[in-house]
Amino acid sequence: MPDFRTFNTLGEIGQGMRVAEAYSKGELIGWGGEELAREAFSVIKSSFYDGLSDHLVKNAAGRKMFLWDVVRKVLGKDTQNYPQEIGDCVSFGAKNATEYLTCCEILIGGEREKFRNVFPPYYYGTGRLYVGGGRMGNEDGSLGSWMAEAVMKYGTLFADEKDVPRYAGSVAKSWGGPNGRSSVDKWKPTAEKFKVKSAAKINSWAELVAAIVNGYPCTVASNQGFAMTPDSNGFHAAQGNWSHQMCIVGVDEEHATPHAYIINNWGDVHGQLKSFYDNSPLPVGLIRAKKSAIERMIAADETFAYSQFDGFPEQDLDAALFKLIG
Repeated sequence: MPDFRTFNTLGEIGQGMRVAEAYSKGELIGWGGEELAREAFSVIKSSFYDGLSDHLVKNAAGRKMFLWDVVRKVLGKDTQNYPQEIGDCVSFGAKNATEYLTCCEILIGGEREKFRNVFPPYYYGTGRLYVGGGRMGNEDGSLGSWMAEAVMKYGTLFADEKDVPRYAGSVAKSWGGPNGRSSVDKWKPTAEKFKVKSAAKINSWAELVAAIVNGYPCTVASNQGFAMTPDSNGFHAAQGNWSHQMCIVGVDEEHATPHAYIINNWGDVHGQLKSFYDNSPLPVGLIRAKKSAIERMIAADETFAYSQFDGFPEQDLDAALFKLIG
């Protein structure tokens, strides 16, 4: 059985553990909270689809979909899940959503276009400064709605563009800070060529299932924390308080215990999960969360699906996964 995992260095694992501890203690805050989120969304809500169609929801009910299967089919390996260094989790949640979305687009389109890694500080800056208006000041953090608006309006900067620096917390702090506009402005003409076309606010578990089954990854921001490693049944218990954004990349309603898979932004710190179906190793940094915990997260009103289309049409990922990519 092939091993598709992309591993972290020991230094990255140490960094991920430090960030995890800081979030758990409330020493690092990456999300602006429910009150600010609802206020902000009321201003920009016209930019988003409000939920997904009844048809999409009905046809996805009771199914499962694991979007890392798409990534592995397209890339032959998992995406790079390196840890954030400051409270820039909102940009990392969007990074993961955009990279998984790109792989779904490649698979469905049947073309091997070039996959490129996202550079999160550009997202961090556009969300905080262009959409959020610099409201967070020098403090870390952002909002899922600001980020979803930014990826649609200001596009994506890729890490392999000439002269783009390596990711570092200091770079994110600078690009997302009060004086960060000059850095972000420089790259806006390049990034605007690569926009996410649509985003939808996800209002329920059923809509989340419909999004993932059809290849639309979902960012999710809330105060819900989790155990760092899975229990004896393979689930991460909901516990603690993380002011945090992550990305949902898998759902399973066929299992006796409905659940979802969250790719976190801290690298390989959550123990090794294996598939319930064939015991194969899953990507590093995944959290397997029960439906009840996911529903509490969605209730924070900061869950957004990303789409490469004008809207959210139905897609048959199961059929596409059985086709060879030429």
